[in-house]
Amino acid sequence: MRRRRVLLVAGGIFVMNLSAVFGSVPRFDNFDGDSLSPMWKVFLDDPRNILIEQTHSRLEVTSTDLSDEVDALVVSNAWSICTSDDFKIKADLYHSAVTNNWSEVYFGVGYRDDPLHYNENYIEIALGCDFHEPGYWYERGAGDVELDTDWIPRYSSDATLYISYDASLDKLYLSSTGYGPQNAWKTVTGVIKGDWNRATVKIGLGGYSEGVPLASGQARLDNFVIDEATLCEVFLPADVNEDCKVDLADFAMIAESWLACNLDPQSACPQ
Repeated sequence: MRRRRVLLVAGGIFVMNLSAVFGSVPRFDNFDGDSLSPMWKVFLDDPRNILIEQTHSRLEVTSTDLSDEVDALVVSNAWSICTSDDFKIKADLYHSAVTNNWSEVYFGVGYRDDPLHYNENYIEIALGCDFHEPGYWYERGAGDVELDTDWIPRYSSDATLYISYDASLDKLYLSSTGYGPQNAWKTVTGVIKGDWNRATVKIGLGGYSEGVPLASGQARLDNFVIDEATLCEVFLPADVNEDCKVDLADFAMIAESWLACNLDPQSACPQ
């Protein structure tokens, strides 16, 4: 059974105003060019044992077999997708390694409470191989805890994976054939606005290895596309509830904590 580990960002934290770079967040990335777009931030569990790099006009995951569990991913940098509206996103994934243990490439949504962590809460769909059995993998988790998982066999090394969201029903549809409930292999209900209570979600693409060496070309991602979504490009400083607007809801949250003080010692607080 797979367990996700906490991910530490390689090389420190950076926040970039994407509006200043692009004018608006791009709605696709085919991972061509010499370097990764600044629309993504790289997270590596252990850069000695797993890497995710833009090369050969794709996003490649490579790993050694020196560590039991390692993750590498790119996450939407400063921007996010608003959950008040429906969204449709997709990416091409490829995984050809036949392994004695578990490895995968994945595509998903989540949010993070701390800038040094990504998937404190996440939902993902993946291509992987578990003890010589290739399959599609679904997982919902919180930190190191798997809350829900599922698996079905697959018969191809590559697939376009689709994630679509019905905002009115709070339903997420995961598929390898197309958008919507008619194509869904897995439907996840009442999590994003229910359990998570999130106005926005981040996007992640990555790979995982549980003591499995992945050579160049064996595990890769490509052609990320946002077909439909309302995007939050950068959170405003006073956007307390992170819904990409500053309004009375933010004021109410500030008012609830007005004059609260967590200084230690308490004598340092205003009297």
